[in-house]
Amino acid sequence: MADMTGQAALVTGGIRGIGLAICERLMNRGVKVAAGYSSNQETAQQFAEKYADHGVSIHQGNIDSNGDCVRVIGKVLNRHPGSALPPGQRALTDPGLGLFPGPPPAPPQHDGHLF
Repeated sequence: MADMTGQAALVTGGIRGIGLAICERLMNRGVKVAAGYSSNQETAQQFAEKYADHGVSIHQGNIDSNGDCVRVIGKVLNRHPGSALPPGQRALTDPGLGLFPGPPPAPPQHDGHLF
């Protein structure tokens, strides 16, 4: 396996289940892991304490929330400045560039007819 020391990864759902397994695998390869979680603060804190020697960070947010995604990605990039995204992927963190262009559009109005 390639050495990934010095790189950083944001793993959504990283404090349990498959996300936890991904985090552990990345940490074993030298990656600084930022684990995202939605609501279980106690489990997230236990994760942070267990893997503190690996330099992990935990970030609460709702992946369905544009604001939460922008906030968490910004915090991860601030914590790991050497892991900045290549220019072609900067839309991930700049709300004006694409992936997070602002609030989601209103759902279409439904008049009760299928056709």
